Amino acid sequence: MRYTGSTTIEWPGMISVYAVLGPHPTVTTTGAHQVGIDFGGHRGLVREIDGRAERHDAAPGSVYVTGPSPIRWLEVRDPTEALEIYPDQALAERLRGGPAEARPSFAVHDGVVFAVASRLRRAHLDPRTGTLTDVEASTLAHLLVRHLLRRYGMTPHVFVTEHRLMMARDRLLRGHASVPGIALSVGFSNISHFRRLFRRRYGLTPADLRGTHAVRA
Repeated sequence: MRYTGSTTIEWPGMISVYAVLGPHPTVTTTGAHQVGIDFGGHRGLVREIDGRAERHDAAPGSVYVTGPSPIRWLEVRDPTEALEIYPDQALAERLRGGPAEARPSFAVHDGVVFAVASRLRRAHLDPRTGTLTDVEASTLAHLLVRHLLRRYGMTPHVFVTEHRLMMARDRLLRGHASVPGIALSVGFSNISHFRRLFRRRYGLTPADLRGTHAVRA
C-alpha cells in the first residue's frame, strides 16, 4: 500500500479522518474521544496510553474507542488504512442527558461502528459520488453516538471516579502535596481504595507515578 496521506471532513455531529499510510517508524497519535476502525489490521502494534505501553495484534476491521486519553502509536510496522470518527461531545451529552464519557476499548469487533466507518470511508475515497448530505451525515452521527452510549458509555458513578482519578494524576505530576492529601482533595476518603483504583487505571501506584516522572524530569 503506497503512502497517500490523510483527509479530514467535518460533518454535522462528527468529524472523520481517513488515512492511508505506509509503515512508519515515527510516533503517531489517535486523539481522545474518538472511535476508529483499523481496516487492514496489524501485527505487533505498540500503543501507549498515559505513559503505559503495550504490544498487541489487531485483526482487520478492529475497533478502537478512546476515552479522555489519546493513544500514541510507537511502532507501526505494517501499512495502515484507518478511519477515525470524532463525535460531537455536545451531541453525546444531549443524547445522554448529562456528562458522556466512553469506556476505552481496543481491537474489538463492532458491526455498527464498522458499517458507519465504511460509509464515511466511501465519502473520503470519492467525494464526488460518495459524499453525504447534511441530513444523512447527521443521521449517521446520531446512530453512532446512541450506539456508543449503549455499548461503551460510562455510568455516572464511573464517570465521576474517572474524573477524580485524572485530577489526582494531574496533581501528582504537577505538585508536591502528599498522596493522602491529593486523594482527599479530589474526593476519595478511603486512601487504600484510592491507591487500588489508581493502580488499576494507570498501572502504577500514585507514589510510583510521581517517582517515575521525577526520574524522567
